[in-house]
Amino acid sequence: MYIVKEPIDSLIYSSSYNDAYDALLKKLNAMNFHIDKQDKEKGEIVIRCVSSLMNLILWKWWGNKLLFEVREINDSKTRVDIFGIPAFFRTRIKKGEKVIDLDKLVWDLKSLSWELGDDSQKE
Repeated sequence: MYIVKEPIDSLIYSSSYNDAYDALLKKLNAMNFHIDKQDKEKGEIVIRCVSSLMNLILWKWWGNKLLFEVREINDSKTRVDIFGIPAFFRTRIKKGEKVIDLDKLVWDLKSLSWELGDDSQKE
């Protein structure tokens, strides 16, 4: 359980919970993210990565992890909520660290809905 979770986005997949969870996990692995924690019963996947959760020009709020909460809506719909887990004492990135683009990550994960057979999220 995390004390602070910064909401990033929510995705709806037209597939069963098991199919959506497995596809999300497979996609994150294919994108070369380090899976820090996975718990199918709780519907959680945590990846380790550096992200800029908030940019207030003179101050950036950095995150070290992203949390994916997978929840069944019904037998054929699943919701994935994406949260950034802030690193309260991180003030900058270290040399050699790569900051992920959260917008690109969300876009790539939206493509999962197409792979699962849903065209409703195409824009």
